[in-house]
This record gives sequence, structure tokens and C-alpha cells, in this order.
Amino acid sequence: MGRSLCASSFVAVGLVVLVCSAAAAAAETYVVGDSKGWGFSVAYDSWASGKAFAAGDTLASR
Repeated sequence: MGRSLCASSFVAVGLVVLVCSAAAAAAETYVVGDSKGWGFSVAYDSWASGKAFAAGDTLASR
């Protein structure tokens, strides 16, 4: 019984690590304003409308 519980725990931990890794790999990095960068000349509402942001994504300013 001890080995069965240990093997089940090992599989469960492996699945959690796999799911967390897949979520991290799916994260995107967006450069705010794309090639125009951050500034007053960028219409950020138009820029953001073409994006599908999700939890874990990163916004970078340049």
C-alpha cells in the first residue's frame, strides 16, 4: 500500500508541474505600441483592440 500511495503522489505532482509549465509557456510578451513604442502619438486603444491578453502575459515598454 505504501508504494501505491507514493507512486500516485509522484504522478499527481508530475501532472501539476506539467500543467504549470504549459501555462507559463503559453504566456505572451507584448511591446506596448509595437514599433512606435511608448509615447503620446500612439492610440493605445487601437493597439490593444487587436490583442487577446491573458493572465501571465507581460507588457513591455520601449
